[in-house]
This record gives sequence, structure tokens and C-alpha cells, in this order.
Amino acid sequence: MTSGAKILIEVLESVRMGKLSCDAACWKLDGTTWHDFSHAEKIASYLLHYWCDEDIRERDSEYRDMQETELNKLITLLREEDYLKASKVSFLAVT
Repeated sequence: MTSGAKILIEVLESVRMGKLSCDAACWKLDGTTWHDFSHAEKIASYLLHYWCDEDIRERDSEYRDMQETELNKLITLLREEDYLKASKVSFLAVT
């Protein structure tokens, strides 16, 4: 596993556990070299949906549940180093 994938997993785990807000996660990732694995740019583009939807998750429990499920899926796929499947987790619907 690349160091970039490890950084991303660490940050996503912190978000999942409520230790980091989405804004803090973006700041933590900014300037790192977490894009050092295949399909990272696609994953980054979909993560933008997750980061920006924090307010929607607060209002809509069904949407929150879907996105939390997708976040767990993304973390699992990154751990398994299945970057192609990870790049299809869009956070817009169940993948």
C-alpha cells in the first residue's frame, strides 16, 4: 500500500469516528502527497461530494446513512488496495 493511501485512510477513519470535520480533513490532506496511487484523482473528485454534503447529512438521516455506508466501503476498498473499485464510490448513491 502506498503512503498516500495510508494517509487518506487515516484521515477518512478520523472523519468516520467524528474526530475530524470534513473541513479539517480537507486541510489535513491539503499539501500532502496522498495522490500517489492509481485512480486517486477520481477518488478525490468523488470525495468532494462527501466533503460538501456535510450539511445535508445533518438534515437528512437517510442520505447520511447512505453516505456513511459509502465511506465505510471506500475505506475498506482502499485497505484492500482495490483502487479501481474505490474510484467508483461516488457518495451520490449506493455503489
